[in-house]
Amino acid sequence: ALRDFGIERNLLEKFAAVPQPPHGKEAFIDALKTKFMNSDITYTWYETEGRVIRKGSMSGGKDSGIETRYDLSANLEMHIDHSTGAQTFTLSNGDSANGIFTLTDIKNTTTETIEIKNGLRHGVTIYYENGVETRKEKYRRGELK
Repeated sequence: ALRDFGIERNLLEKFAAVPQPPHGKEAFIDALKTKFMNSDITYTWYETEGRVIRKGSMSGGKDSGIETRYDLSANLEMHIDHSTGAQTFTLSNGDSANGIFTLTDIKNTTTETIEIKNGLRHGVTIYYENGVETRKEKYRRGELK
């Protein structure tokens, strides 16, 4: 069950006092962040089949450095630089991403449709919640317009 929440098992075993399911994923992650407020850690999240979906680091309870999110259905990697907020996108082979990509969550529900050019958001990004469109944003060369 711990693996369903994408946190490395050895990290959780080290801090067994952290609340675990059925409190829900968000409460679980918030509890982990609280537990590590004064720690510098790296983390890896897994989906239920054991494939990596997110890697990053935290310092003082906040995301730090470069975080990589893997959307396995789209063969896409999103790299977020937490010092600048910049996002870049590559394919799993390392090439810059180009085209329209549909991102999904662990339940295979659409969360975003992104237009990407030369590894940056460029064009319309549509956000979804529970499969329903919630908002649209327009980007040019990675900048929100």
